[in-house]
Amino acid sequence: MSSTSARSYRPGAWFAIAGERALVVLPPTEKARVGGIWELLDEGAGFDVTLDALIAGGLRDLPGFVLVSTDEGRTDVVIRGEARATFVVGAEEILVEGSAATTWVEKSLEGVEQITIVVEPDAEVETSYAVDAGVFRVSRFEQVPSASDRAAPVRSLHVVADPDAAPGVGDARVGDPTVDDSGVSEVVPLQPAAEAEAEAEAGPDLATEVEVPVASPNPPAWTPAPPGPILPPMPGDAADAGAAGASASQSAGASPEWAPGSVRLEISSGESVEVDRVTIIGRAPETKTFPDLDSPRLVRVPSAHYEISSAHLEIRPADGGDAGVAVVTDLGSTNGTVVVLPGFGPRDLAPGEPLPLTPGALIDIGDGITIQVVRA
Repeated sequence: MSSTSARSYRPGAWFAIAGERALVVLPPTEKARVGGIWELLDEGAGFDVTLDALIAGGLRDLPGFVLVSTDEGRTDVVIRGEARATFVVGAEEILVEGSAATTWVEKSLEGVEQITIVVEPDAEVETSYAVDAGVFRVSRFEQVPSASDRAAPVRSLHVVADPDAAPGVGDARVGDPTVDDSGVSEVVPLQPAAEAEAEAEAGPDLATEVEVPVASPNPPAWTPAPPGPILPPMPGDAADAGAAGASASQSAGASPEWAPGSVRLEISSGESVEVDRVTIIGRAPETKTFPDLDSPRLVRVPSAHYEISSAHLEIRPADGGDAGVAVVTDLGSTNGTVVVLPGFGPRDLAPGEPLPLTPGALIDIGDGITIQVVRA
């Protein structure tokens, strides 16, 4: 949908959380999730980062939800449970339902002109209320071009999510499925959604890939893990005397020093990437999520079951103070990262924990995707 699309809803028991880039609809049992999701959407979160947040605790305790996001003409939708959505594309209506799936139903569409989401098909409510962004209780939600005619009467409504805020004319509150329209003295035209913020001053994006946001928005708290295993010497990397010195160093409990060198990542999905700068790997990494990094390389990998987070891990070249040829750090991924160093067993990488890598190291990030570290 374009920035001139208009949104409206009919009151009900489900929670709708509408942001600039995405919409989430949750059943009445999920009230505890509403505040966190609204905070994300209000800050501009899109499809991937919102989905990461929804499924962070697993699907067992999330009986149903709807997530819809439109970006650059493409609309992505995920539906789980008793809900259905209809999308108008040209002269065609496309129905997406979640009840028949054990996990969820997902679809991507181009050129969507109208969206209708129904979560309470038996609700006898005819009056629709116009909204822009916020949190409200719904049985039905619609998004249409702003010039479209509406058969049902529409009253302008400003939705507030703060239950302590002083009420005003037309204000609605979270948890209030009905609206007293006695104070509404006139019908106010719908206001178009705010135009996207200008990015002229942002400068050129030098990343190799750009799209949806990133690492789990609220990475779990972590305690630094004990020192990692001693990095073993690689055959042919040192003369006999140097190897003997490295062996003595290991006996004393110190890691051998690896001179930083050109290192390459061989990814099981087919990519081969040289680590000549900070490299972010994930399902849909995005440059703007890493404002402190200078032109990071973004590597997108497939994740059919969403086991891989939007920005799952970082791999950077080693510098003079690092052991190994590169350093890997899990970015607070939902399902974690497992690293196998040559000669050692698998190790779960704690969020935020940097781990030196040697040639031959294998990294498993889920969904069948592994990363082999080799010398270039």
